Amino acid sequence: MATGGLSPQINEHHLRNLNLAKRVTAIGMLVSTVLASTKLLAGWLAHSTAVFADGLENTGDLLGSVLVLYALFVASKPPDREHPYGHGRSETIAGLAVGFLLAASGLVICYESFRRLHTATEAPHLFAIWPMAVSIVVKGGLSLGKFSYGKRLGSAALQADASHDGIEIVSGVVAILALGLTLYDPEHFAAADHWGGFIVGLIVLLTAFHVVHDTSQELMDAMPADERIQQIRRIQLFID
Repeated sequence: MATGGLSPQINEHHLRNLNLAKRVTAIGMLVSTVLASTKLLAGWLAHSTAVFADGLENTGDLLGSVLVLYALFVASKPPDREHPYGHGRSETIAGLAVGFLLAASGLVICYESFRRLHTATEAPHLFAIWPMAVSIVVKGGLSLGKFSYGKRLGSAALQADASHDGIEIVSGVVAILALGLTLYDPEHFAAADHWGGFIVGLIVLLTAFHVVHDTSQELMDAMPADERIQQIRRIQLFID
């Protein structure tokens, strides 16, 4: 009887968590849309490979957030005949899909940046730095928020999306440094902006590897860390 009484409370709590995760993801999608559009436009007009590459990375982040939001809607469905344990695995699958999407984005960015190294392009302009600086600040707050909520809600998809946001801070710093070198001395560092874009692509590929590895481990029901096991045991002892 005790178990039967707890079940509706647990389900209601889980649904509240999923709804909160949906709101966090939706906010991230709105922010990513604005940042991606701004950086792609600025990179194109300013002739900056690094800034344009970071805009492509933002576009991948937006597509990843769409996958995460869809997975959260699926996960909120109640158990049915074909899925007696619910639809929670959809979040993990979405996290895995985000990892593969990151890998594809990284490859495209690396290819495009490397191609521009061997193509005559116009020198970049200073105004391309401003959207990058704003992006670093905004993405920093968004990444911390997603990771905090993802950890608290136990959402693998939201944590994968937070990792994607977090890496954009690193890629943004790389893009600014590369663009800054080219602007400081176009004669000696003309290729720095293109190499910056290439490094951004490599960072994205590295992130993709970690996201795919972590979500694959969860799909294969790998044993959690010792700390997590101890936490589960403490909760179980408290319930008993």
